[in-house]
Amino acid sequence: MKRLYGIIPVLIVMLLFKTPLESSIVADRKAFKYNTGRLLPSMKMREQMTQLMAVALLGGFRGVVCDFVWIAAHGSWEKQEWFKMKQYFVIVTTLQPMSVMYWDISAWHMAWNISYAVSQDPKEPRPAKREQARRQWVEEGRKFLEEGIRNIPERYELYFKLGWLIQQKQDYIDADPETGYPGKHHVEGAEWAKRAWQKFPSEAPTYVSRMPGHWYMKAERWQEAREWWCELAKEDPERKLHPDQMWHKIEEWCRECEDKLGIPEAERCFPRRG
Repeated sequence: MKRLYGIIPVLIVMLLFKTPLESSIVADRKAFKYNTGRLLPSMKMREQMTQLMAVALLGGFRGVVCDFVWIAAHGSWEKQEWFKMKQYFVIVTTLQPMSVMYWDISAWHMAWNISYAVSQDPKEPRPAKREQARRQWVEEGRKFLEEGIRNIPERYELYFKLGWLIQQKQDYIDADPETGYPGKHHVEGAEWAKRAWQKFPSEAPTYVSRMPGHWYMKAERWQEAREWWCELAKEDPERKLHPDQMWHKIEEWCRECEDKLGIPEAERCFPRRG
């Protein structure tokens, strides 16, 4: 009986700590999306994992499993097993959907490295097939970044990386007979870079803010480019919010656009001094 009286206070203390701890764990699971349907290991995923990895995952060692899968993906790269490599990327981003790095590097491998490798494939003698394969892998990289944004909408990096991918790698969309137009990939890239800066002006580095203007100019969309340079000037009229901004170059680029558009001096965003 005395032993029971001694245990009761211990149980009460454990109960008092148990409730807030459980609440904290549930909050973390929601924040890191560990409780969503997408994270349940499907049979397809289970087939792609070793038995040891599956046991580790069920034991709660999600990060350890991701590390091993990431290493396996690099092994697939060395063997040029592209589709297996993509499967590993799917596993990693499924297990760690809140990691910017996994989404970013997975997309980069597909849109840059794999797309280039298949475009130079000596086993495929037909240039058209190699080009088709290149575009397919660029599209896969884009899809990964788009899904990454859906999982992590509160970070600037994936918005900007998506714009960069489109601007650098998807020039072929300009030739789309239905929706394409000259410079479309520059314009679409600029729109994503704009979104990255407008949503996260405090987090994104200043070079992100300059990319929309550059890419509009590459597309010879002088009006859009001018409006963007002017918007940057209005955002920071005292030049104090972003002291590392390249204001002298922004003025130069804006003037170039205004020259192309024939904007009168009195209506320019950066009127000449003196």
